Amino acid sequence: AKDRALVENPDIENASVSELLKHLKAPEAWTRTQAKLFLKDRGADAVVRPLENWVRSLDASDSKIDTYRLEALWVSLSLRKPDIGLIDQLLSSNDFHARSAAVRALEEHPERVDGIYDFMERALADDHPRVRLEALHVLRVLGGVRAASLASQVYSESMDEAFEFGLWTTMKILAPDWLPAAVKNPRLFGSDPRALLFAIRCVNQPEALEPLNVLWKSGEIEEAVMPDALELLGELGDAAIVTDVFQETLSRANRSLPGVL
Repeated sequence: AKDRALVENPDIENASVSELLKHLKAPEAWTRTQAKLFLKDRGADAVVRPLENWVRSLDASDSKIDTYRLEALWVSLSLRKPDIGLIDQLLSSNDFHARSAAVRALEEHPERVDGIYDFMERALADDHPRVRLEALHVLRVLGGVRAASLASQVYSESMDEAFEFGLWTTMKILAPDWLPAAVKNPRLFGSDPRALLFAIRCVNQPEALEPLNVLWKSGEIEEAVMPDALELLGELGDAAIVTDVFQETLSRANRSLPGVL
């Protein structure tokens, strides 16, 4: 600012580990970033124990406690030694910014974090949509049937556009993982078939219909969901499925039940 002395950059290169840790509290982003980079260069053997001691020394009543814990978490992740205690503390923060930032920090190499699925379950159950959305990003990186199954749990007919797009992207990317599993277990995504219908629409390919077709043929689709299920089967199904849907629609019309228009 005008008439104010310039901020002098500290001697980061020659700073000790303890001095670098103190720089994590600096108000200047440049100083904090450089401190984290040099802490990473010093290596886990030299930094992990002092970092843990520094975190323990933080004043829990400090209004910036979550900010400092996030800085420490980023350092631990860069050292490939994620601090599980820090993740737990940040996910318990009253500030959704801290909770969402903690989840976002796990997006790079989440497989290195012990208990990552437990953390994701907590994040997906969070009251704030930003935290849940960040969890979807992590699950896409994790991949696998378990990640897809967890992601499907946040499906809701009241999702806003941003969250729906996040879930849509997740289920589409993870389709090679969850689709073969859903063929074997059509109830992979739980008792409510709406989550399965949403996942199939994300793929939007005829081969994705098999789990839904199995549920329909076995009479396991609830009446409230049946019109949407028949519509999806009619949209993506082959000639045989479309014929079956047509016959079912006629039968439902005779019973005054909604079918596919």
